[in-house]
Parts: sequence; C-alpha cells; structure tokens
Amino acid sequence: MSDVKLNPCPFCGSTNIQSDCFSAAFSIPARSEDCFDYCKDCDAQGPAGNDVAEAHDRWNARGPAVASGSRKAAG
Repeated sequence: MSDVKLNPCPFCGSTNIQSDCFSAAFSIPARSEDCFDYCKDCDAQGPAGNDVAEAHDRWNARGPAVASGSRKAAG
C-alpha cells in the first residue's frame, strides 16, 4: 500500500479515490500492467501508469476540483 496522499477528484472534489491495476498483455506497445486511480463517487479515471506510484503521480498532477457554480457563463 502506498503512503502517497491523493488529491481530491478534479471533477467532483471527492476524496473517495481507489487504485486499480490490470494486465495489458495485449496493449500496444505491450506492457505487463497498467495502473490507474479513479473516483468511486463520479467514476472519473486518472491517466494510467506502469505501476501504482506512477498512477498516483499522474492523478496528483491534474488540476484541482472546480467548485460548483464557479464558472461564469460566456457572453
């Protein structure tokens, strides 16, 4: 288990983040495993990495969550 603190989901702000890995034997180029972090509340998935540590780094590199209603309408 990694001790890395994952940032909240950049889409919904949830801290309910899970890590998962799957075999990618048929991916091109062939890699032994792809790992990714995802939000269990809104199903947003982070960029895949070769291992859990790389997936965590990529999840945390994403921007912060946008507060609901903080975007202004164009015009």
